[in-house]
Amino acid sequence: MSDAPPFEAPWHAQAFALTHHLADRGTIRWSNWTGALSQQVAARRIETSDDYYRAWIAALESLLPDTRDLDALTEAWRGAYLETPHGQPVALGGLAESDREG
Repeated sequence: MSDAPPFEAPWHAQAFALTHHLADRGTIRWSNWTGALSQQVAARRIETSDDYYRAWIAALESLLPDTRDLDALTEAWRGAYLETPHGQPVALGGLAESDREG
């Protein structure tokens, strides 16, 4: 068994976790997700794990209904990240529950 971390960069793990969260909530379907990821991987030159997770994010974005919502969520996460003390988990607390349901 390898001692290597399961993800090479924190944002890889975040992309993975976000995808699972959206699938668990029913926001995306796994069958749609696998098709979208397959298309993104086939359309790109994947040489590094960053390349793979960029394809992962593009696939996820392609399944989300409104990029304005994604932009708002991105900014909310950015703000939460900047306000979180080093070493603490980042939590998205700045949005009202109704804003997160979107």
